[in-house]
Amino acid sequence: MKKYIIEGGKSLYGEVPISGAKNAAVAILPAALLVNGTCRIENIPQISDVSLIFDILTDLGAEVRSVNAHAVEINCEHIRSTRTPYDRRAAGPLRPGRGHHARRLQLRRAPH
Repeated sequence: MKKYIIEGGKSLYGEVPISGAKNAAVAILPAALLVNGTCRIENIPQISDVSLIFDILTDLGAEVRSVNAHAVEINCEHIRSTRTPYDRRAAGPLRPGRGHHARRLQLRRAPH
């Protein structure tokens, strides 16, 4: 860990770029599926969860194009599938191949 020692009585100034929030990115990126056209999404963090979502969108038929290191354009006009392979859906210790199997969730209505 780096340590900065500031001596002197001078004020600090400048800018510090801040990457987008992980939890926001993993929620916003799949929302591109709701648009029949191209979405440009900026300030995306470079993390494995985001890369996984890009892979899933591509599997479904979306065109994912990098604009720069922190921006993409996603075109969902030609979605050809609504299913993605289980190996992409399971993450971490539940990833198939580690002795566990991913299962589709079954949603049921709650009793009144």
